[in-house]
Amino acid sequence: MKFLITIVLLLVAVATASVVPQKEERIIGGSIASAGQFPYAVGLITRINILLSGQCAGSLLSNRFILTSASCVSGIQSAVAVIGGLNINDATEPGQIRPTITQFIVHNGYIEGTDDFDVAFAVLPIPISFTDNIRPVRLPNRRQVEGTFVGRQGTFLGWGRFGDGTSNSDVLRFGSSSVITNLSCRLSLPTNTILNEHICTDGYDAEAGRGSPCQGDSGAPLTVVDTDGITTLIGVFSFHSILGCDGGRATVFTRLSAYLDWIQNNSDILLRQLENYGTGTSTMKSLIAIVLLLVAVATASVVPQKEERIIGGSIASAGQFPYAVGLITRINVLMSGQCAGSLLSNRFILTSASCVSGIQSAVAVIGGLNINDASEAGQVRQTVTQFIVHNGYIEGTDDFDVAFAVLPIPISFTDNIRPVRLPNRRQVEATFVGQQGTFMGWGRFGDGTSNSDVLRFGRSQVITNLSCRLSLPTNSILDEHICTEGLDTTAGRGSPCQGDSGAPLTVVDADGITTLVGVFSFHSILGCDGGRAAVFTRISAYLDWIQNNSDIVIQDNFQ
Repeated sequence: MKFLITIVLLLVAVATASVVPQKEERIIGGSIASAGQFPYAVGLITRINILLSGQCAGSLLSNRFILTSASCVSGIQSAVAVIGGLNINDATEPGQIRPTITQFIVHNGYIEGTDDFDVAFAVLPIPISFTDNIRPVRLPNRRQVEGTFVGRQGTFLGWGRFGDGTSNSDVLRFGSSSVITNLSCRLSLPTNTILNEHICTDGYDAEAGRGSPCQGDSGAPLTVVDTDGITTLIGVFSFHSILGCDGGRATVFTRLSAYLDWIQNNSDILLRQLENYGTGTSTMKSLIAIVLLLVAVATASVVPQKEERIIGGSIASAGQFPYAVGLITRINVLMSGQCAGSLLSNRFILTSASCVSGIQSAVAVIGGLNINDASEAGQVRQTVTQFIVHNGYIEGTDDFDVAFAVLPIPISFTDNIRPVRLPNRRQVEATFVGQQGTFMGWGRFGDGTSNSDVLRFGRSQVITNLSCRLSLPTNSILDEHICTEGLDTTAGRGSPCQGDSGAPLTVVDADGITTLVGVFSFHSILGCDGGRAAVFTRISAYLDWIQNNSDIVIQDNFQ
């Protein structure tokens, strides 16, 4: 009866075309977003004429330009842009702004009712100010024009209808699904024309955890977490199968890397000419390792073990790691040191015990990139004298290597100062093996002999504790440790080292939010660039200690 069903669906679509605009799409199989989770998300309440209105979505690219689909705004009179909020129907929501837009730039190749060139801008009448909950999203760079993003987990969001409901959602919801090849997309949607200018995701499958945009979400963003850890916009939702958005067929988005010139020519967006978002490289690796080992032995009496650093890393950008804290420690009147930590609340910084044990004080550098520039815009410095070291920690050992630095004055959150999330109690047994970990700090970089002025970051995959023990046979690797693969610049793997003790290890969790899973503790006696595993204190093993010694409340599960 497949042919008959198709004819019936076609007749239904034709019969309802005059009252249900094609651009009305929705998210199914999704979750409710939290405040600030998607600061670039924009809801658009459109006015088609005096009688008809609609709803769609877009992405904030700058303080004036919202990127959406042409099918969302073509032929409309105006739109109310809902920015910085979760509830599209609550104009009193704190932090939400609702400017009315009358200027739209639709791609000149778009023909209403078709799927090609489905991209447009909604132009804000007045530039908006960025806040914690209002920030633009990044576009692909020009070196990614040929990038397919196949196999990457895509995230989409919107205020459309949810599940089998008959009305749009009041609150922002999001879902995820893997990016598939255009060939797979064509096979999934044989009656549609899938062009190179499209990008597709797997269809809805509740059992597999895959969602799909649908009514109310036309123009909604499709993002991926790029190789440098930054969310990057790669598509805007265009259309789905005639069988419906919950029929398990592929979902189609406009591929933004195909429209970079159009975007730049029609907005205030300047596209980056970056070579790659990847990590740095190193030459003469063996010689450097020998030199660094000799330097470490020669200076062992004056360089404390807790002085660690990032190697094989890249320079961070403003706001990329808003939870990162540099700690300039004062050991005594003659000696000082440097390490790192993570902001968990407006008063508590999580670090390693080896970073703060036995010190007199520390200057916490928060919200900045340059640890040595106190005049840097947005940077906050507080002198800390209160430290809470795990009572099981013995100086010079590797166990119970966790501590708090307690700020004397609660800090205010900004775009560049925000806490990082901890694992929930249901993740106590989670290993995070195979996930890409990110670490960062102000330690020494490459073959330099001094710490870095600016924040740097690196990446490496989380490995099993058995693999860690095999990599570090002379060290005691406990269940309370979590490890990453050692430095390998050819594979793009970095490693923390001198100057980065206490530095955060994070992963992007299943819901797309960055989660702190470790603080850097130690590396091999052969050195941090010897290719051996790096060892962190496993945060999920210390959730009770964290809650009992701070103002942090550990969640039972992520909502």
